[in-house]
Amino acid sequence: GLLGEGAMGAVYVARQMPLDREVAIKVIRPMALTGGTKAREQLAQRFLREAQLQADFNHHAVVTVLDFGAEPDGTLFMVMERLHGRPLTAAIAEGLEPRVLAGMIVQLLDALARFHERGLIHRDIKPDNLMVLDGPPNADGMPRMKLLDFGIAKSIRDRANTKLTQDGMVYGTPEIGRAHV
Repeated sequence: GLLGEGAMGAVYVARQMPLDREVAIKVIRPMALTGGTKAREQLAQRFLREAQLQADFNHHAVVTVLDFGAEPDGTLFMVMERLHGRPLTAAIAEGLEPRVLAGMIVQLLDALARFHERGLIHRDIKPDNLMVLDGPPNADGMPRMKLLDFGIAKSIRDRANTKLTQDGMVYGTPEIGRAHV
C-alpha cells in the first residue's frame, strides 16, 4: 500500500520475504526520470547517494536503509525500515507540549551533530521529514523520532558530488506564503 508521495517519488509498504517483515520502499516516479540522459543519470546518482548516506549512517534517530536497486525497466528503489508513526507536522497540529517538542528536537540535534562530524549536511530539515514514532518512548520519556529523506544531502568533503546539487539550483520543498516556527 501507499504510505506517502513526494515530488520525485512515492513510498510503499511491502513485506520482505523470506524474512517476513514489513519494510518501506521508496520508488522514483517514472515521470521524474524523463528528460535528457544527463538529467536521468544525475537523478539516479542523487538517489544512489541518498541511499548510501543513509545506509552508512547508523543512528537511532535516522531511518535505516536496508537495500537499494533498479528494476529491469529502470525503476529505482530504496528499501528502508518500516516506521509506524506520524510526521512531526501532524504531531504539532495535535498539540505538543513545548517540553516534549524540545525533547524530540534534542534527538534531531544529536543526529545532525553526528552527521555534521562526518562532513555531511542534510539540507532539507522540516517537520514533514521528521517522523514521531508510535510505541514506547526513549529512556528520557520523550517520544522517539526519526529523520527521513536524505535526497538533497551533501558531503562537504566529497567534491565529486558537487554537480549533483549545484549552487543556484532549487531542491527540497520551497514554502511560499507560509512562515515556519
